[in-house]
Amino acid sequence: MTEYLPDNILTLLRKHVRADDLAGVDDAVMQQYLDAAEQSVFAFTEREADDLADAVTGKYPSTVVQAVLLLAGHWYSSREAASDRQMSAIPFSVSSLLMPYRKLSRT
Repeated sequence: MTEYLPDNILTLLRKHVRADDLAGVDDAVMQQYLDAAEQSVFAFTEREADDLADAVTGKYPSTVVQAVLLLAGHWYSSREAASDRQMSAIPFSVSSLLMPYRKLSRT
């Protein structure tokens, strides 16, 4: 994870997945999902952290942070290989939030 995410990103993820009573318990797992989500943002946008960070604040814009939280939360909540509940695809909102940051592919 980079310094471009808010310092309280683990707390935000715990609240996002309604697991704020698990402080310290699942932190390593949640951190892994946050790291993977951030890497997925780089892959989707075809940009690096410096390119996505706001020039004034030095942090990611709220839309990028929200995309990381949505993706990490989705993976955390759907981490079982099999489940009796209906599984869903990665939320469309992630790509919607990141589309303005995506480089246009050259043809």
